[in-house]
Amino acid sequence: MRREKGKGGEDEVFREAMRGVAPMPPSGRIEPRHSPAPPIPRKREEDERAVLEELARFTLDDECELEDDGSFLRPGLPRDILRKLRRTHWVIQDHLDLHGLTGAEAAAETGLFLAEARRRGLR
Repeated sequence: MRREKGKGGEDEVFREAMRGVAPMPPSGRIEPRHSPAPPIPRKREEDERAVLEELARFTLDDECELEDDGSFLRPGLPRDILRKLRRTHWVIQDHLDLHGLTGAEAAAETGLFLAEARRRGLR
């Protein structure tokens, strides 16, 4: 049997059931604001995967050393770093050619390059 709204209806039954009920006091607690998650750079991830796949076709053997491969390794760093780079353990995201520049020009170009790489989020 369904009750009609109005006198004696569901509204009245609810009001009667809630008679004497008081709202809870405020807890003084503030719900934290959650900032949205940063966007996922799907295109960059896709590009990096494509580069890794392409470079994997050209990996070098451990015994194979290139005489003039254009690589420079700071003294004191292990040569393992160059091998990992060649084997695409890390992705090279950009490069800088300093050929033909003086020391001061190369230092200035390197500073600009690093600042731009940081701005673009490159490693």
